[in-house]
Amino acid sequence: MRRIDIVEVGMENFGPYIDPMILEFKPDSMVLMTGPNGIGKTMSLDAIPYTFYGVTSKGAKGEDVINNVVGKNCKTWVKFNVDSDKYIVTRYQKYTKAGTTVILNKNDVDIKKGHKEVLPEIEKLICSKKSFMNTLMFGQKVKDFFTDLVDSDKKTIFREILALELYQIYYKKTDERLKAVKAELDAIEKQQGINHGLNEDAKSQIELLLGLKKKWEDEKKDALVDLKKSIDTNKRLLETWQEVLKALEKEDVDIDKTLKELGEIKSSLGAIQTDLDNELQSIEQRKTNKLLEMQNQANAATSKIKEKYRVEYDKIDADVAGLKEEANNIVNAAQAQRHKVELKIENIEANIRNWQERAKEIKDNVFDSGITECPTCQQEVSKDTIKLLGDKVIKYDQDVSEAFELVTEQQEHIKKINATMIANSKEKTTAIETLNSRKELLINQETVEIQSLDLRLIEATDKINQLAANEKSLKETAVQKAKAELEATEATLQERVEEQEKVIEQRDETSTKIDNLQNDISRLEKSIIEKDKEEYDKTQLNSYEKRLIDLDKALEKLETKWDILDSKSQRLEFWKSAFSPSGIPSMLIDEAIPFMNEKVAYYLEKFTNGRYIVSFDTLAATKAGEFRDKISVNVVDTYTRANARVQLSGGQTRIIDIATILTLGDLQSNVQEVSINILLFDEIFDSLDEENIGYVSKVLSQLKHGRSIYLISHRHEDQLEVDEALQLH
Repeated sequence: MRRIDIVEVGMENFGPYIDPMILEFKPDSMVLMTGPNGIGKTMSLDAIPYTFYGVTSKGAKGEDVINNVVGKNCKTWVKFNVDSDKYIVTRYQKYTKAGTTVILNKNDVDIKKGHKEVLPEIEKLICSKKSFMNTLMFGQKVKDFFTDLVDSDKKTIFREILALELYQIYYKKTDERLKAVKAELDAIEKQQGINHGLNEDAKSQIELLLGLKKKWEDEKKDALVDLKKSIDTNKRLLETWQEVLKALEKEDVDIDKTLKELGEIKSSLGAIQTDLDNELQSIEQRKTNKLLEMQNQANAATSKIKEKYRVEYDKIDADVAGLKEEANNIVNAAQAQRHKVELKIENIEANIRNWQERAKEIKDNVFDSGITECPTCQQEVSKDTIKLLGDKVIKYDQDVSEAFELVTEQQEHIKKINATMIANSKEKTTAIETLNSRKELLINQETVEIQSLDLRLIEATDKINQLAANEKSLKETAVQKAKAELEATEATLQERVEEQEKVIEQRDETSTKIDNLQNDISRLEKSIIEKDKEEYDKTQLNSYEKRLIDLDKALEKLETKWDILDSKSQRLEFWKSAFSPSGIPSMLIDEAIPFMNEKVAYYLEKFTNGRYIVSFDTLAATKAGEFRDKISVNVVDTYTRANARVQLSGGQTRIIDIATILTLGDLQSNVQEVSINILLFDEIFDSLDEENIGYVSKVLSQLKHGRSIYLISHRHEDQLEVDEALQLH
């Protein structure tokens, strides 16, 4: 039997636990966990299914389990042994270094990583999540217990405990193999039909090829007769062309002498043309040199003219620049002088406003308001003071009048400054325009002189070109006359060469025809010999005869293979029936039901002295061949005669649920030959009276042999026979 021991479970930043929390599972021990609601009792046990399967008993998964205060670095782990191998499963959620993943370590070596890889390995090593939650962990307010589940959920758990899913896989694999064998049988039957057809076809082809052989032999005889006729015809033609060749060989043809004379004429023509080309090139070179000399002289004269006028242009540009600078100085000086006058006017106008404001203030506060005492010192204002203030007003008015006259004088001064600036600027502008006109006149004179020089250069160039052309024409005329005489001689010699080549060509063609006829006669004579030796190609005929033999052998092999596969098909039909729902799975269910009834009766006897009777049974197989694993749970209270779960109280159903989960655990251990060392119970004593709590406690004390049992409870701690009590705060 395979032994599985859970050694410890640990958690960090998991649910309410921030600091690392570790629960150890010691053999032969029962531990009671107590504490207020919300402290994390259930969460500490839920770390086991969460680490294994990625989900708690209440369905929490992913980031739902991370401590809300920290918000990251959630880590849980479970250490367990399978026989002599040591394993560690570590699950990370939003962990700084590891991220979000799960790692399975075996004997200090990481063997699997990631939920998709680790989960199948956990289910293989321990059990599935549903089996775990129905055989090892009794969760409070998490789900309905086995007896309350719908039929589909019962069937799922039952199949996993009995490992019936394996037989479904065996059934499917056997069915696939059976279909493959039948497909092979069908293929063999088709191949047999094809081979029979090929057999008949081979016989037809052999008969056809025998007819072709007879036809080939008749054609060979006819071909030999035709070859002999062709030899006689070619011999007659050979005699005729031999007579023609004798006549052609009598003609005297000295073509080498003629070709030598023709070559000398062509050489002379080439020399004349070369001499002409050299003379023309010399004339062209002299013309080019003369034109280059004239162009250099013209360029020197043009440079001299431009240099002469450039001195004049520079003097005029310097005078213009000086006049512009003088004009700018006049304007700048006038603007500076005008600015000083404008500042003086602004100061005078400021004084005028000041004097006017002071005079107005005295008039408003003294004369117009009729004031008799000073508003500051509260003393009576004397007549002398009033007279003094009146004189001040008069003085202010005089100062204002004089200031207005001064402003008028300064404004006239500004007008004079502007007039002087305009007059001077106009004078300078006129002088600049005069200088620019002088420069434009000089530019026109320079252009006229350069154009005159260019015209003289063009005339001289035309004259030199004409002289060179005349000299070339005289040379070409003389050469053309000499070439004409040589070309006439060349034409005569070329005609003679053509006539001689024609005779030679006729002689060569005749010799070739004679050689071809001799070759044809020789070839035909060899063909007669080869044709006489030819034999009919029996390759295709032999191939079909061999194919006919091979097809007969292949048919024999197909019949043997068909017999073997038919026998294999019958064996697979047997195993398909054995793995079907009505086969071995049905037998396992039939064997499991008595075991379950015996075990549940045992636990109920311990809990209630046999007051309750619980029995399991299944339905018979349907016509469709469904699994016989529809589980029915029958409940009877021997005291009240209640025979349905809904007729029982909460405490009664709790007793039955505890007996059922222990029964399912024993069934799993028995069927799968596995022993797991933990039992986890969360609030299993709710709704139980004092007497039943005592019964259950005693049974659990007996079950702790070889196990580590963890209990969570809020009440009756004193009645429980525990080895250790953990008080969570």
